[in-house]
Amino acid sequence: MNGDRSSWDLREFVESLADELERVHQVARVKAMQRKRLYTVEDMGLSLNVFAEYDGDRVRFRTAKPGEEGASKMDLKLGSITDKIVAETTTDEALAPRTPIEGVEKAAIKPDEAKRLKRYGVDSKEDVNRLARRGVRVDGVDFVDLARRMEQASAPRRRPRPERVVRFRKGLGLSLAVFGADLDEVDLESVRLDGRLARAKSTGRMMTVENVPDGVRELEFRTLGHERLRLKLT
Repeated sequence: MNGDRSSWDLREFVESLADELERVHQVARVKAMQRKRLYTVEDMGLSLNVFAEYDGDRVRFRTAKPGEEGASKMDLKLGSITDKIVAETTTDEALAPRTPIEGVEKAAIKPDEAKRLKRYGVDSKEDVNRLARRGVRVDGVDFVDLARRMEQASAPRRRPRPERVVRFRKGLGLSLAVFGADLDEVDLESVRLDGRLARAKSTGRMMTVENVPDGVRELEFRTLGHERLRLKLT
């Protein structure tokens, strides 16, 4: 870290150290299959001179340069644990398949909620559901409501099924009415007429497009599931 003066995150640093220690153990295990094992790594300790930086959300550290005064001393020690300890401290739920929070539809989680979830150590959809079943509500996160939103976001999307398009006059302008099913699954921000953005409204059975120029030949839009649909206009 002396070559790079940028600040670093304690969690990522410790995880990297743990990964390196695990690699040493893996190499030692493989070597032991070939010849008598002469050493093992049980513990690793580090003493660092650092400056702490707090940005109002996270604490980061900067390694002190040689001779730089005012730094604090940080002592870190990583110790090995046995398979028995792992078994005693690991729940069955922790071994079950998990859906990382990062894999959940972003629209289901508010930006401030994502930060708080990390702070509370909640990193999977299953964690959220477990806390929701207990009715947990903490500052900034209602787990019951969050679990509901996550479930809705992960539900299979209905595919809009346009069946017919009708042109009609509205005031002095021309409009389109698209009839069909599940048209409320259209991304209204994506509606285009001959490649140009258009203003649209939709309900389950009908979508209307306003201010339609004469001679328009194609209506295009995306579904909320990000599928692109094109309709030829006659």
